[in-house]
Amino acid sequence: MKMGTAWGRRKAEDLTRSWRHGGRARKLAMLSAGLCLAVLCAAAASVGLAPAFAQTSSQTAGLPVPAGQLRAIDSAAPSCPVLSPPRLAAQLMAASRFNPHATTAGGGSGVAGLTATQWHQWAPAPNDLRSNVTANIVALAHDVCNLAGEVRAAHAAGSPWRSALAAFHSGLPAVIAARGIPAAAAGYVKTVAAYAAWYALQPQFRSASPAGAAPAKSSAAKARATPPAASTPAPGGAAFSWRLAWSAGFNGPAGRPPDPASWSYDTGGNGWGNSELEYYTTSTANAALDGHGHLVITARDTGTAGLSCWYGPCRYTSARLVTLGHFSQAYGQISARIKLPGGSGIWPSFWALGDNFATAGWPQAGQINIMSFPGNTPATVSSGLIGPGYTQWSGDTLASGTFTSAYHTFTVDWYPDHASFYIDGHLYDTQYAAQAGAGWVFDHPFFLILNLAVGGTRPGSPAATTFPQQMLVDWVRVYTAGPPPAPVTGPVTGLDGKCATAAGDGTVRLGTCDGSPAQTWTIDTDGTVRAAGQCLGLTASGTAAQLATCDASPAQQWQAQTNGQLASTSPGKCLDATAGTSPLQISDCAGTPSQLWTLP
Repeated sequence: MKMGTAWGRRKAEDLTRSWRHGGRARKLAMLSAGLCLAVLCAAAASVGLAPAFAQTSSQTAGLPVPAGQLRAIDSAAPSCPVLSPPRLAAQLMAASRFNPHATTAGGGSGVAGLTATQWHQWAPAPNDLRSNVTANIVALAHDVCNLAGEVRAAHAAGSPWRSALAAFHSGLPAVIAARGIPAAAAGYVKTVAAYAAWYALQPQFRSASPAGAAPAKSSAAKARATPPAASTPAPGGAAFSWRLAWSAGFNGPAGRPPDPASWSYDTGGNGWGNSELEYYTTSTANAALDGHGHLVITARDTGTAGLSCWYGPCRYTSARLVTLGHFSQAYGQISARIKLPGGSGIWPSFWALGDNFATAGWPQAGQINIMSFPGNTPATVSSGLIGPGYTQWSGDTLASGTFTSAYHTFTVDWYPDHASFYIDGHLYDTQYAAQAGAGWVFDHPFFLILNLAVGGTRPGSPAATTFPQQMLVDWVRVYTAGPPPAPVTGPVTGLDGKCATAAGDGTVRLGTCDGSPAQTWTIDTDGTVRAAGQCLGLTASGTAAQLATCDASPAQQWQAQTNGQLASTSPGKCLDATAGTSPLQISDCAGTPSQLWTLP
C-alpha cells in the first residue's frame, strides 16, 4: 500500500495515544505554525497553577468578551474538540477577567493565567511576545487540549474537558491519582463550567457549536444530490472558493467494474514495499459496483490458485485502483466518502502519488496519505506526507465507536505552501512547506489511489480475521481553489481583531476597525484584493505589501486559503502582520496568528 518502509518505523503507541478531535499521533512538531490543531502531544503536560476564580456557582455571569479577544477565541477554540468559544472564554474570565496584565497567586500572568513554563511550552511561535494576547489565548487552547488528551489516556472518569480544567488547576498527577477531579480543583472546575454555560447563551457566541460537541457522523443513508461542503476555516469568509474539477461516482448495475475512463489497476503480489500479503487483481470479485451507488473493494482469502506472491503461493486477493493516466492535479481539495472494513491485518487507504513517480522514483515523487486505516486500531485513522527526507504522520481517533460502523469523509486541502487534513470536516493536522525544507515535493500533479491491503508491516496478521472484508466508496471528488465566483466586499480583519487599512502612502497597516472606505476591501473574481481604487500587491523587494494601480500582474494575484491565510500566488508567500501596526509584510506561509485573516 505505502511505497517504502517509513510507516513501519512509526511507533504503534503514537497511534494508540492519539484521540478524536484532541489527538495527534505525534508530539506537535509545528507549534510555530500558530494554529492550535486538534492535537494530543506525547509529551507530559506542564502543570497549570491555580488562577484566581469565583468560589461559588451562583457567580455565573461573566464580563463581555473584548472585541480584540473575541476573534482569537473563535479561531483557537475550534482547533480542539473539547473546547468551544464559550468554554475558552469562561477559562479566560476565570483566569484574568480578560485583563492582559493580570497575575495569579500561583505564578501565572496574562489574559490566560499561564505560568512561564506553560508559555515556554505552548507559545504558538518562538518569537511571540509574552504580552501578545492572541498568542496567550492560542497557548491556553494548546495546553488544555494536551491535558484533555493526557487525562483521557489515563482513563480519568467523566468529561475530558472538566478533567483537563482540573489538571490545569491542580496538576496532571493529582487528576490521575483521583482518576477524575480532585477535591482541590472542584471549585475551579465548577466556576469555569458555570461561566461557560452563561457565555453559551450570550449573543457573542450564539453561532458557536455546542461545547465539546463532536462533528456529526456520516450516516449510512446517502445524500448524493448535495456535494460535500468545502472545509470551513476557523477564520472565514465568502472569498474562500472551491470549484469541482473531477469526480467519480459509482452508479451502475451490481457486479460491473468501476468506470475504465476514470480508474485503472495496479496488479501483483510483490508486497508493495510493506510485506503485504495480498495479490492485487483486475477481477470484479475484488472491485465492482454494488448496484446501490458504491464501489466495493473486497479482500478475499479464496480464489488464489495459480497466483504467486513474494512469500510463495498467495493467500489473499484484493484490488488497488489508480487514476494514473486518467486524472491528476496539483493542489486543491481531495475528498472521498468511505465506509471502512476492520480487523487485524486489514489496511484500507485513500492516497495520492506524484504522477512523475515512474521517472523520479519514490519518495522523490511525493506521497499524500489522505486516509490510512490499520484495522487493528479500529478507532484511529492516520494521514500524512512523505517526501525525500521528510515523513510526518498524524492520527485522529473517535471518542467512541469505530470507523467501521458508518461512512466517513476523508479530506485534504492542499495548497502550494501547506496541506491540511480533515475527517468529517474536522481539522486534525496541517503541515507546512516552510518547515519541510527540501522534503516538500508537493508542487506538481498527483494521481489518486484506493486500495485494500492485507497484512504488512503495520496492521498485523490477518490470521484471526474473517474474510471477505469490504471497503465501500460512495464518491471521490477533487476541487480546485480559486477566487470567488462573484466579488465580495467588506473588512479584512487580522491580528488582535484589527482591520487592514489602506494608508495614504500606499502601504497597508492594521488599525482599529471603523468601517471607513480605507478598511473596505473587495476580493474580486480576477484574484485581486482591492481598496481605495487600487490593488494589493508586492513592493519591488517582494517583502512588503503595497497598494498600486491595478495592472493584472502576477504580483497582484492572491488566493484566500481555508486556514485563514491570504497567499500571493507569485511568489507564493503570505500576507503577514508580524510587526503589528507597521506596514503589512509578505513572508513564508506558516499559519502563524499574524498570517490569519477573516475576509469578507
